[in-house]
Amino acid sequence: MKKLSIVLLIALCFSLCGCPAEEPAPTIRERLEVHIDAGKIEPGMTAKDVFVEVTIDNQPVPCRVQLTGFAWDGYWEMAADEPVPDEPFAIRLDIFYSLPKGCDVEDVDITMDSDGGNYDGTGSISNDEDGNVEAWSRAFYGKEPLPPETEPTEVPTQPTETPTQPTQPDHTHTWVEQPGPSIIDCSLDRTKTYKCSCGETKTEVIPAPGHDLKDWTVKPATCTEEGQKTTSCKRCSAGFTVDIPATGHIWSAWIKETGLVHKRTCSECGAEETANHNIPAGSVTCTDCGADIIN
Repeated sequence: MKKLSIVLLIALCFSLCGCPAEEPAPTIRERLEVHIDAGKIEPGMTAKDVFVEVTIDNQPVPCRVQLTGFAWDGYWEMAADEPVPDEPFAIRLDIFYSLPKGCDVEDVDITMDSDGGNYDGTGSISNDEDGNVEAWSRAFYGKEPLPPETEPTEVPTQPTETPTQPTQPDHTHTWVEQPGPSIIDCSLDRTKTYKCSCGETKTEVIPAPGHDLKDWTVKPATCTEEGQKTTSCKRCSAGFTVDIPATGHIWSAWIKETGLVHKRTCSECGAEETANHNIPAGSVTCTDCGADIIN
């Protein structure tokens, strides 16, 4: 009985002092996704005007913005209300935000969309009082500043002496009329050319003189045929003709020729014309010549 009690006691001790249970293995934290949206930067804007949004695993988190201006010979941190200078400008946009406790920038995947800017990396500054990592991401806007162009140094040139030309004595032109066409038409202007012994020439416009006509040659007109008169210019020989209309007969009064006809005679050319008497009905006397046909 005593032996059985000892065995039970030993078994109870083994059951109470068994091997401790294994602790669960620590879980590996998944990589965080950080995405940054940054708006455009233009002259006249300040840091307060720049749109910035930071999300961690699609959840927005607070952020702070800082602008830094760059020149060819240095850079400066811009005040919150300092406007972006006129183009061309070079601005760096720094965005500050906090990562969860226990994370570092090596544990996150960073993506950044910047309107007109170029992403330039991400880093960390320090841990805050709660143990969170304060990280930064940045982008550059504008163009790289270049030093001002240096003006080329002017090299003094030696004055060159211009040889003095001998002065020519004063010259008085002696103009001689050059041969030219004779008058072709007295109704047209013509040009005379003059030349000096020095070789210089000049021209002179001679107004049209008008025709100088010879006496007219006249062929008189007759009673039945046209006449004509002609002439020509003494200088240019231009001819002119003028037609003279026929004069027509100058008739005498009608004279009784016979009992049936009467006649009349042209006082210019002597031509004669006969015609029957013109006797009205009931009369015996011609109304043209006044002759009585009974006698």
